[in-house]
Amino acid sequence: KAKVVPDGGGEASLVNETDLMQRNPPGARPDNCQLLHLNEACVLANIAERYEQKAIYTWTSRVLVSVNPYEELKIYGERELGSTPGLGLRELPPHVYSVAEAAYRGLLRARTNQAVIVSGESGAGKTYNMAQVIAYLVRRIGGAAGSTDGASHQLTALMVQATPVLEALGNAATVRNHNSSRFGKFVKLVFERGGGRVCALRLQTFLLEKS
Repeated sequence: KAKVVPDGGGEASLVNETDLMQRNPPGARPDNCQLLHLNEACVLANIAERYEQKAIYTWTSRVLVSVNPYEELKIYGERELGSTPGLGLRELPPHVYSVAEAAYRGLLRARTNQAVIVSGESGAGKTYNMAQVIAYLVRRIGGAAGSTDGASHQLTALMVQATPVLEALGNAATVRNHNSSRFGKFVKLVFERGGGRVCALRLQTFLLEKS
């Protein structure tokens, strides 16, 4: 048996030594794969420690783990938008912009469709993160093209402005989320050959549940 005392205080307990997991040295890591000991407890502890530091994103290899802060953080500004394109793939920080940037580079390199999958429970922030992916891509393409014609500029502006309206459609209140979507959303961005301009956006919804 081993005596376990909680870090935050509380009653100690006796457990089998075989049930204990190795603990990592102090300090959070931006990628869970960088942990010396990789087990469920260590992954959750690393994400929790980063969350306490207002770092809501953590890599697990090329999968981005996001935890809803339930407050507005200033991590989606022009500074992040401008710095991300200049980084190498291995340098991209854990951020939703990095996922969008990797997809954009894959589009240019492979000349084939790219997919960004956003999943999670109610209130996890799926709709918000998807909106950030779209916002990043339309701004990234505008910067890559140098200049856009009037029609293209108007289309990209409409995409960003329409996001709050799309979020409001088909939503309802749940215990965890006052604005939970009743629908799954499939968003398709169509690019001009060469990736220099957005030609179209298609939004398709799938009813997930009804009462």
